[in-house]
This record gives sequence, structure tokens and C-alpha cells, in this order.
Amino acid sequence: MPYLLCSYCGMSYDHHTPPALTQATALNCASYRHAYVVPMPLPNFALDTIILQLEIHSKYKLQKSNNTMSSNPPPPPPAPNPPPATQAQRNTPQPPAISPTGPKDSLLLELHVFNGHPFKDHWAYWISSPDDPLVGDKIHATGDVRNGFIFEIKRSHNLRTSPDIPTKRIPLQWVDGRYFDKKLMEGPERIENVPCCAFERILYEAKVPGKSLNSAGEVGFGVGRRVVQRDCQTWVVESMGYLIKEGVVGREVEEFVCAIRQ
Repeated sequence: MPYLLCSYCGMSYDHHTPPALTQATALNCASYRHAYVVPMPLPNFALDTIILQLEIHSKYKLQKSNNTMSSNPPPPPPAPNPPPATQAQRNTPQPPAISPTGPKDSLLLELHVFNGHPFKDHWAYWISSPDDPLVGDKIHATGDVRNGFIFEIKRSHNLRTSPDIPTKRIPLQWVDGRYFDKKLMEGPERIENVPCCAFERILYEAKVPGKSLNSAGEVGFGVGRRVVQRDCQTWVVESMGYLIKEGVVGREVEEFVCAIRQ
């Protein structure tokens, strides 16, 4: 006798089951709830075994489906919003905005900052060569507050081979080429103490600081009075005033340099 078997609930039906149930495999069983009713011409003694196998198979499929759903990780949480800028960040002075390339024949003036921890940073002017930004003239007041400072120019200074590399290079302004003698940037690296072009002569008008820190043996008259120490940063700020006076750089450059002075 042909039998109909629901592969979901395991119910079997005899040949009196409506004919529609025997025509396809994905039909409802007699209870109109389940699918996969298939005709099975099997004797009664085999039905119990088949039904048990179908029940085990259904439980396995249900467990596998649950495991698949639980193995999928939950979606990541949304990225947090960036923290608001601190008061210190909002108050940090910003260098003047300059274009990557300047007017014809102009040279880029930079401020080079050298880490001086635990003391103040060392400052120096830098005039890049028109052909190589890593080669140029370094102009600064070199020395210390105990022994005083001297005006020094390192010509054709090469940052690729120099042991003294700035921690910061801050572009300040493109300066008209008429203030420089580009031939002075040629040749081997050398140190000079005498200004040779208009730009250097303007800087030279600002006197480099003398010694402003007395040794223990020099303590005498004036003990207890506050001593204002003048250093390389002092000289850059003061010499910047002369550049402003001569119209070499803009007022915003001086304001920035004064704002970052330690």
C-alpha cells in the first residue's frame, strides 16, 4: 500500500489521502502546516524506523541553524566622535600660510627649531638654496647665556650630512631675492661671522646677547635683582623687528615668532 510521509512531522497517510498530496515533494501535509510530503510505498514495519530517522535529521538541522546564527558576530559599535579640541590646542599659534612655490627669484625663509631639553630650544634662520631645500644658509646667534653669543653664518650647510638636525622646520615667508646674494650659497660648506648681503646686514643690526648668567664667583653687587636672560630666541625676535622695519617680511611673521617664544 502506498504511503505518504511528511518529512517534517513524520506523519504518514494511507492511499485515501487526497491525490494533491502525492503530486509534489513541497506540499502541505494533511494538517496543512508542514511541507515535504512525499509518496513512499513502504510497509508498516519500516515506517517507525524512517520516522525516527527523520526526527533525528530535523533536530540536527535545527541545531545547525541555531549554531550558525550564534556564530555570526554582532555588528561593531559605531566609531566614537573625535574628542573636542582642548583649550591648549585652540590657543596654539599657527605659522603664516604660504604657498608651496614663491614668486620668481624669491627664496624661502624658515625658522629652524632644535630641541634644547631640559633648557630652551635653539632657534636659527634658514635660507634654502634655490636648487635644494636641504642645502642653504643657517644664520643664528650661537653660544650660551653663561659665555654669551656670537653672530654666525653656516654657508652651504647640508642637512643630509649635518649632525645637527632641526626638530622643526617652520616656513615663514618667501623673501624677495634682491635681499640675497645667491652666489654665496655656492661652494663648500663654511662658517662666517661677517654679513655679506642685505638680508644678513639687517639681521646684524640686532646685537647678539652677551652673557646673562653669572658664575658663583661673580656674584656681588646687585644680588637679589631679577636677571633677564637673553638668548638665541631673544635675538631672533629682536632681529625680526628689523626685518619688519625694512619691509622684508610681514607683520604676521613677527607675531607668530613672538607667540611661540619660550
